[in-house]
Amino acid sequence: MLRIVVILCLFPILSFAQQSPPESGPPVRVKYDQTANLPDGLAFISTLRVLSEMSAIDTDSAIDLIQRGMGFSQDDAQSFLDLVLEMSRAYSADYDRQARLLFCSKEKPRPAGNNLYPLFEALDDSELPLGNKYLALIKAELSQDKAARFQAWLNSRKSNITLVRVRHKEHYEQLGRDPDQTVYALCEHLDRTPE
Repeated sequence: MLRIVVILCLFPILSFAQQSPPESGPPVRVKYDQTANLPDGLAFISTLRVLSEMSAIDTDSAIDLIQRGMGFSQDDAQSFLDLVLEMSRAYSADYDRQARLLFCSKEKPRPAGNNLYPLFEALDDSELPLGNKYLALIKAELSQDKAARFQAWLNSRKSNITLVRVRHKEHYEQLGRDPDQTVYALCEHLDRTPE
């Protein structure tokens, strides 16, 4: 069975692959550990990411996962995957807009230092309302029966998802990272990304 672990925070988590984390691990702000209490919007975002990543590597595997998870025919699974990929692009554009607004606005000075940590957490927290928005949009495109099957599949996937949100200030301090460098890299990336 596929088990998904998602740690939501900006860039520093990538450094865990390069260095051993402190004994205490990352400072947890919110954690959902394979629980039915995971909000639907966050389960949807996790599923959106899995299907998008699978599709980029092997579309047939993504279609097979949809067929097994929801009992769709191959044609229905392909149509659903196409809809998911469309929603994934729209979600990513919305998330990037939120990041631009928080960190990279041309109309106001770029935040820096300790002012960044609550903004990192606000960006993390923006995933739930965005997830709810795109979950509602995708369900509106499905028949009542298919929407119900999709919801049942999301509910069943929650037992395979661990989602952690960290306290960014403590996390950056543990890693010895400069949050200003993260924001600089983020804004450089967003400057190259079409709005």
